[in-house]
Amino acid sequence: MENEQQKRNAIQEKKEKVHTALVRSEGPEIVEEDLSLKDRLYMSALLRLALSEDMSIIEPPGKVNRILAPKESFVQEIIQTLIDRKIIKVSGKSSLDAFDIRVDEKGKEVVTYQVYNVKYEINMISEDGDYGTLIKRLMYPNPEIFDEEFCYEMWKKIALNESEEYLLYEMRKVGYNFTPGEKTYRVLENLLDRFSTGQIYNIIYRAVAYSTRRYQAKEITKIHAQNSVITSCELQGERAASENWNLKSFSRRKDVPQSIISEVLFNSIMQISTLGFSEVPTKDFR
Repeated sequence: MENEQQKRNAIQEKKEKVHTALVRSEGPEIVEEDLSLKDRLYMSALLRLALSEDMSIIEPPGKVNRILAPKESFVQEIIQTLIDRKIIKVSGKSSLDAFDIRVDEKGKEVVTYQVYNVKYEINMISEDGDYGTLIKRLMYPNPEIFDEEFCYEMWKKIALNESEEYLLYEMRKVGYNFTPGEKTYRVLENLLDRFSTGQIYNIIYRAVAYSTRRYQAKEITKIHAQNSVITSCELQGERAASENWNLKSFSRRKDVPQSIISEVLFNSIMQISTLGFSEVPTKDFR
């Protein structure tokens, strides 16, 4: 009986600490016109992913059966950007289990939260005072406000993340334990100057298949095999460009589905649909 009471007291104490922390972290509501193009893209993707039916809450992103962005680091960036800009705030309706209380290096108690497991609320003022139309504008921003330079940079960013995501997918499939580094990013960025994401899928598939064959034939070690993949991608890209290969664009893989932010950018904003995957990123898309 005493233990039960202690548990209830501990839960109540945690609730109070979480509530106090959330109140302290609150900032003024953001004015709609102050949103940047990146804010609008990120917000559209997050709302389409996880807005509740009554539009009052953004459900925990980690508990939705869709992916927000191609890689976890990109997902983290989207959510953290919106939090840092005070466009969304952690909701007091979140599960208590999504919060942790720890002691920092100065001996002070700090309330932290699990980014993927808390609920969020929109911290904005509508320009016309109508919350419903605000949500509609946030979910479906006007494509005409997004200039070519912004779209091009985001196209390259999404394509780079999709290419890395597919590289890791193919590597894991054959049992490679590979962590991309700066060289991998530079190689993929260089390939995107000349090839579409679908064509880079093709290059990656060939590179992984070739290294796997050499490893299985005991020509090279497993470590050598997995480390040779990105070099093979680089060489294939150079040969394809210099020899004018007719490099086929792969289609998307069922096991590597298109993310919400990719759909929003290519379908709603740029209105190029599958060309965002099958064509080389360019500013001349309109």
